[in-house]
Amino acid sequence: MQALTAEQVLRIWERGEGRSANERAALLFACARPEAPPSVLASATLGERESELLELRIRTFGRRLESIDVCPACGTKVEIVIDADDLLSRNRGPAAAQRAGEHRLDLQLEDGGWRIVFRLPTGADLAALESCEPARAPMLLLERCVMSADSADGPVSAGQLPDEVQARVAAAMGELDPAADITIVMSCPACLREWQVCLDVGAFVWSELAAHARQLLWEVHELAERYGWSESEIIRMSAHRRRAYRERIWE
Repeated sequence: MQALTAEQVLRIWERGEGRSANERAALLFACARPEAPPSVLASATLGERESELLELRIRTFGRRLESIDVCPACGTKVEIVIDADDLLSRNRGPAAAQRAGEHRLDLQLEDGGWRIVFRLPTGADLAALESCEPARAPMLLLERCVMSADSADGPVSAGQLPDEVQARVAAAMGELDPAADITIVMSCPACLREWQVCLDVGAFVWSELAAHARQLLWEVHELAERYGWSESEIIRMSAHRRRAYRERIWE
């Protein structure tokens, strides 16, 4: 995987403006895997996609992640610095080939046994749920991913599963594809309260890419106005050279 060039950053930003968060994540994923056909990208698990977007972020913007949240107890603004490479290592699941296939979950509960066959959520699943009501999305996702469900009394639909069984299926999905739901532990220095924040890697990387694209556009505007160079000439320069011309650091 290669770092994104300045030209790629602008092209991705231009294509992604005005699109949904899932569409932007899919666009970034396609850049992370330029050789993969659309069908392969759409069938990758969410954890695979998040892991590769985090790797793309590391290669393009570095390992240092900075996150800010507000303490839910006292309202203090809390900042945390995270090593993205460490975060990636801690959220690696089983091999991709194993994650992508069918999984069986045999449960022995007080009210009987259950056998569930399921697959892991993919980007295609999120795309299919974009137009539904947010409150309905978890159940619709479960219905898409549960391939069969059998109790002692016979087969049932995903929507008929008891709450405890649904929770166990969701937990099994999380264990198999941990990067699909990366959490960060925050700690308040004022009141010592700890809480967890879910890291949406696609949204995080997009926000950084969009900020970088806007900075690039400003640099192009400034240097083109000052020296008369074309956009392509300016974009092909290294970031160090663009900064040198803008700040005249040779003087």
